[in-house]
Amino acid sequence: MNQIREIIITPEVARSMLEKNNSNRPLAKPWVSELASRMKKGEWLFNGDTIRMNGSNLIDGQHRLHAVIESGVAIRAIIVDNLDFCVFKTIDDGRRRSASDTLSVIGEKNTSNLAAALTVVDCYYRQSFTRPRNRSNILVEELLQKYPGVRESVNKLISARVKITVPSVVHASHYIFSELSPSEADTFIDQVLSGDSLQADDPVFLLRSRLIENLASKAKLQKFYVLALFIKAWNHKRLGSKIKFLRYRSDGDSKEGFPVAV
Repeated sequence: MNQIREIIITPEVARSMLEKNNSNRPLAKPWVSELASRMKKGEWLFNGDTIRMNGSNLIDGQHRLHAVIESGVAIRAIIVDNLDFCVFKTIDDGRRRSASDTLSVIGEKNTSNLAAALTVVDCYYRQSFTRPRNRSNILVEELLQKYPGVRESVNKLISARVKITVPSVVHASHYIFSELSPSEADTFIDQVLSGDSLQADDPVFLLRSRLIENLASKAKLQKFYVLALFIKAWNHKRLGSKIKFLRYRSDGDSKEGFPVAV
């Protein structure tokens, strides 16, 4: 008969349980470090997920147990014991809850676009442009609390059906620019998307031309490179600059720092 109990797993308890880890999948050390980081930050919450055993073997839970040891943080967990070992092939067989799913549960709209825009905005303000890996869904909610105006930018632009470039960059740019001037941000993004009333030396015309060119190119510009072009065009527009070229030097001897909207 299966045994179900709730316990506190300390690093010592985790080591004892891992002694029964005789036939499990290979350990993914980066995932262990990510879980340990969440535990240290207090982002790890008791949610009813179980650690599964069949008496002599650990069936499921090795990454959580290793994370407890790495973090030094004790966690609550439900242990299900005396399972048939063949249940292993049915574990983790469902679709992982996404950031979009999490935002949907708390009542947000346009959640895929909102989650993507929040990530771009946060990278911009942190000035860290490496792709976030294993971002916890709790953090996505925290980003919405930190940048609530992103919701308005996404909802305002969602009907525009952005096709000229990555929608998350357009939505994030609108929010970043709106923090400086809401009316100018509306006009700027509208001109980027429509192309109306633009002269050849207008920074927005040059940005739009780069985006259209990129659509036809096999080697696509990276997302944050496109964001840099948006910001440079915005800055030139705000300063009244008439320019012939719009470029961002992201590498090489003349490498630029990532632009900041003014």
